[in-house]
Amino acid sequence: MNQRMLISLNWTIGTMLLVAALFYPVLDDKFLTGMKKKAAEQVVDRIVRLQDENYQLHERYIEFLPDALPQDFRQKMGRDLNTVDDFVYEAMVNAQGMLEVRAHAADKLIKSGDLPPLTFTYRKNPVDKQVTREWTKYSNKKPGLI
Repeated sequence: MNQRMLISLNWTIGTMLLVAALFYPVLDDKFLTGMKKKAAEQVVDRIVRLQDENYQLHERYIEFLPDALPQDFRQKMGRDLNTVDDFVYEAMVNAQGMLEVRAHAADKLIKSGDLPPLTFTYRKNPVDKQVTREWTKYSNKKPGLI
């Protein structure tokens, strides 16, 4: 190959890599992390629907920790939440009597850098049905070069 072609090829590849490095945070937030966040929100919504059904029958919510999902709840969900997802889930009744369902990023994905440390929290008041949904990030570290 001649020298001019190598120089052009080097500039083209270098420019493409620089553009990819600069836009990686946006792409990560929209596609990679964003898609995992939406999947976690869908699972939390499913948990809340099952919690609402249980509340209508028994007037109480099923509380569980990430490593102790009740067997009947696991059967209703159709899978074991904490072994197949990118998040681990827990449900509790907080001090104000509100249902609180949380999805925490799994440790293995935080350690590998696939997800930042974050939590999705869903709170629902059984009396007035007021709902709050929020994502909490525990790190300001951004993916990419800048």
